Amino acid sequence: MVVFLTGDAAQYGKWVKNGLEIAKEEINQGGGINGEQIKLIYEDDQTSSKMAVSAINKLINVDKVPVIIGGVTSSSFLAMAPIAELKKVVLFSPCSSSPDITKTGDYIFRNWPSDTFEGKSMAEFAYKRLGVRTCSILAINNDYGVGVKNVFQKELGALGGKILSDETFDQGKTDFRNQILKLKNLNPQAIYMPGHAREVAHIIKQMKELNFNSIILGSVTFESPEIFEIAGSSAEGAFYTAPSFDPNSEDTLVRSFQERYYKLYGEKAEVFAAHAYDALKLIVFSIEKGGYVSDGIKNALYSIKNYPGVSGMTSFDENGDVNKPSIIKTVKGNKFVIYRGKDAE
Repeated sequence: MVVFLTGDAAQYGKWVKNGLEIAKEEINQGGGINGEQIKLIYEDDQTSSKMAVSAINKLINVDKVPVIIGGVTSSSFLAMAPIAELKKVVLFSPCSSSPDITKTGDYIFRNWPSDTFEGKSMAEFAYKRLGVRTCSILAINNDYGVGVKNVFQKELGALGGKILSDETFDQGKTDFRNQILKLKNLNPQAIYMPGHAREVAHIIKQMKELNFNSIILGSVTFESPEIFEIAGSSAEGAFYTAPSFDPNSEDTLVRSFQERYYKLYGEKAEVFAAHAYDALKLIVFSIEKGGYVSDGIKNALYSIKNYPGVSGMTSFDENGDVNKPSIIKTVKGNKFVIYRGKDAE
């Protein structure tokens, strides 16, 4: 497993590990794989592409594994994918979303939808439901941020919207006042800011301090406690996209998963843990079907159609991509909730 357990975005890695651990516990309690208990080997990439490369080389050359779950970020995953493809080791991400991943190789899979779906969903929602005609972009400068904002920009333009400005920021930045003042002068109806919650929360907080009111549009990484810890009530009314996982679903699979998650961690699972949980279950399913060898696992994954996971039905296409719909969520009363429309408010 290659996940980030330290660094600026460690919360996401923690959720992924939680989901993996619950899946491992269930699998082992059920007898493991052919009677053998499974063991997870974790490597921390610290959200660094360089560290991700070191991690995958260690897992392949020292631990001799035929399949690796990770990385969590698109940048780490894209750095590891050529190595996995060359060595013919299955690489499976529960969270990476860059459109560039689609063509990275025959041994590369993910059960998280591409930014193509997320960026398009937000553009359509902003234009058709919110009436947004002018928008500025302020995105994190990595493969994830650039990938999703490019899709959003293209789709909003195709609908008839106008992008007034397109800027990026570096991970770890905390002072955005100069960029915010420039955006305020442009007076866009909305700002699209795909990025990690910590930086986005600082942007929202500083927008409020500078008396800049604009519709806030975000991506799935918006959903983190750091939004409320840093931005507080300033985040009220923000919108963001997410895969169609409902943590409050009455579906039997989801409810059972949430009960186990709460028992272990004292909180409900969110979308990252759900996808990580499904990722390990899908890998184990494929090992049982194809054996503990890369080609067998790969072929079994390609054959999966409509696998019932807690994150939704999973099928893989010829590129190892999954097609799952996106939903729109919003901040209401310091909570992340599914947006039901104005009539439901």
